[in-house]
Amino acid sequence: MTSMPYFREAFLENANWVYQQAVSGKVFQGQAGDKPSKQQVQALTDILNALGWHGGLRSPTKSLAANAWWNMSPTAVPTLFNVLSEIYQTDGQIRALFQLARANSTGDGLPCKAHPNVQHHRYQVNNSQPFRIRCCMHGCYHKLQRAAIIHWIAELVNHNVVDGSKLGLDGEDLEI
Repeated sequence: MTSMPYFREAFLENANWVYQQAVSGKVFQGQAGDKPSKQQVQALTDILNALGWHGGLRSPTKSLAANAWWNMSPTAVPTLFNVLSEIYQTDGQIRALFQLARANSTGDGLPCKAHPNVQHHRYQVNNSQPFRIRCCMHGCYHKLQRAAIIHWIAELVNHNVVDGSKLGLDGEDLEI
């Protein structure tokens, strides 16, 4: 048995390569509250394994495997949430998105996520740093912030409550 020397730079280079594959494949995009997908868990396992850590619970992907997650093509159709979250990132941009969505909704303002079918439950700006909105109906006060706002607006566009063409979406084919 022979031992092979491994250098710190090699571990870091390998881990950086695996991480860059995850970034370029947009593996870690989504809403923070969502349960991690199998691909996200596998990518994280592989990144940690590339750094030399293995908890023993999951098997790392074989680097030359044809079906490795980094060899898979990214989803052909991006989700509406991903497209909106790439366009609208800062608090000011998300505020502009909220105002656009509110102005271009079918009803009077942006409906509350907790009570979407009740006309008087509508969102208003609650705070600017960090940007938050809340329902203006007394007793409800349902709140959303940043990613949750974008996610809710994406749902409203998909249900034709908000006109997506007014939000910077150039009629792209998007997955729900």
